[in-house]
Amino acid sequence: MPTSFSHLRFLKLSIRCNKDQIHVIIFLLKRCPNLETLVIDIVELYRWYSCKFKWGEDIESGQSVFKCMMYHLKKVEIRHFGGHENEIEFVKVFLKNAKALQKVCIRFRQGLIDLRMQTKISEMILALPRTSSNVVMLFS
Repeated sequence: MPTSFSHLRFLKLSIRCNKDQIHVIIFLLKRCPNLETLVIDIVELYRWYSCKFKWGEDIESGQSVFKCMMYHLKKVEIRHFGGHENEIEFVKVFLKNAKALQKVCIRFRQGLIDLRMQTKISEMILALPRTSSNVVMLFS
């Protein structure tokens, strides 16, 4: 039987984009049913952009991936966000499925995108559908 991290409440991951790492991230998150805070640091941005995957097609349905965890997850923080399609897809999965979500913090990668583009990306994310009506979105 796979190991479960049922006592884990806080998880910080530094991720690079390749399918192997995405599979490992999903493997970990599926085994953290009581996770309340998830912090993601995006590293090696150039590889993130070149990585082509769809949460629904290449991995599996976002609804089943995080099913247990989504009842307890209260905060998601994504650091070094660049606004790429893959990053927005990642946020979309959490907004769509996290029923207890209270706060999403998105910290843009400094020097990568200007303030006008940050505003445009923020507006796009704010327009995404969400399961939790109480979620506060913070951008910096």
